[in-house]
Amino acid sequence: KLAFAFNERDEYTVESFPDWSGRALVITSPDDPYYPDAGLLMNNLPNAEKYEFPSGFKHTAPQIHRDVFHKVIQDFIDRLENER
Repeated sequence: KLAFAFNERDEYTVESFPDWSGRALVITSPDDPYYPDAGLLMNNLPNAEKYEFPSGFKHTAPQIHRDVFHKVIQDFIDRLENER
């Protein structure tokens, strides 16, 4: 629910989460229509990490590059598990 609340009308900032030590993975591409939302998440979530697909696929990049999409997510999860 919070992910949808991060938009220009809301008041969340990185200071809204002073004790949050979680990590977030934001997957996007420069020509995705929701690219500005990815920027808001990057600015407002502490410890956020971004992966960008190349331009040319808009919002369908994860479906077209499914293997890469799954690998990026699995690599992120593996890094989290190794940090424990």
